[in-house]
Amino acid sequence: MSPAPAPIPARHLTLLASSLGIAALAIGLAACPTVAPCEVSCGQGCCAANETCSSDFTCQCAPSCDGKGCGEDDGCGNACNDPCTQGDTGPGRDAGKPDAGRADVGTPDTGPKVDAGPVGAPVAFKVMDWNVHDFFDENDDPAKNDTVVSATSVTSKIAKLAKVINAQAPDIVTLQEVETEDLLRRLNDKLTVKLPNYKLIPGRDPRGINVAILSKFPLLLTKTHQNEWLYTPDGRGPYKWSRDCLEAHVDLGGNREAAFLVNHFISQVDDNVDTDLKRQAQAKAARDLADGIRNSTPWVAVIITGDMNDDPGSASTRLFFDDGMYVDFWAGQSASAAWTYKDGSTPHRLDYLIPDKTTAGWKQSATLVHSMDVTAASDHSPVTASFTYP
Repeated sequence: MSPAPAPIPARHLTLLASSLGIAALAIGLAACPTVAPCEVSCGQGCCAANETCSSDFTCQCAPSCDGKGCGEDDGCGNACNDPCTQGDTGPGRDAGKPDAGRADVGTPDTGPKVDAGPVGAPVAFKVMDWNVHDFFDENDDPAKNDTVVSATSVTSKIAKLAKVINAQAPDIVTLQEVETEDLLRRLNDKLTVKLPNYKLIPGRDPRGINVAILSKFPLLLTKTHQNEWLYTPDGRGPYKWSRDCLEAHVDLGGNREAAFLVNHFISQVDDNVDTDLKRQAQAKAARDLADGIRNSTPWVAVIITGDMNDDPGSASTRLFFDDGMYVDFWAGQSASAAWTYKDGSTPHRLDYLIPDKTTAGWKQSATLVHSMDVTAASDHSPVTASFTYP
């Protein structure tokens, strides 16, 4: 059997119409009569069984979802009944996605989604931040100028850190000066209350000391900002993060979420004008990130943590506190009364837990931890705060 002739191109049909008359063409071709052996004839061509003849006499795929479930192919490469979330009354969002734990209302056709608000009883959580000072492992990293210590020293360091953390029993811990994520695993193994959800993203520090987080609660999202350009409030720069600003979103349960921005600003060792400006640029960038989270998702509790390497009242830390949108729980206290680090006998408060104003209102307690066990484990003291998300 000879193959059916090819369809006449549309531009040729236009010329044909002028010679035969529009009415005759409409009667002879537009009706697309079914003639054997074709399923559908179209112009001088032949359409397949799942095609129709269009008004310009070309074969077009005819989708069909009869008897098919949501997401199945409609025969033309598209999903039936998409989006499949319409009419879904299940609890919250897909737990496998970064925004799990918040219930949304509305569909893609009703405009922006709105958070449905917290459900269930209020959630209490305790946060601890600590610069654990040169927490290196026993392996040499050829890409870094890291310190290699003995396996015995690593075991001893982990035991000392765990003893302090166990005494405080936090639900979330943010750390500075940790070399590897495996050290977090080994530290967690020694904790009485396990913090099995942890993250360390290797940062920019040439020695390989990084910021990290451990959490009792699931981590919804972790994100590095280490390669972003930073500028001071008056536009000087560009700079980059000394280590990183690790962004970590935590699912507190009951449609409640907290976001942590974990920092370790450039040191005051060999301090000069440029390092002071770099701390200002890092503080501005951390503040901008916090503001962005609050503006886009106002139900999320935001806490900026870390070793800022600057005292209260400095140009960098004032960027957090001057407008009252973020809170310093120890504001107004002297360094002799509230300190986290001593340079010889001179006390400084370099380490911070900085909640947004709303989250600060949920505070139950706040402590600067000093003890012989702390001194044995690190040259910095931990900072803790307890909150109840209503």
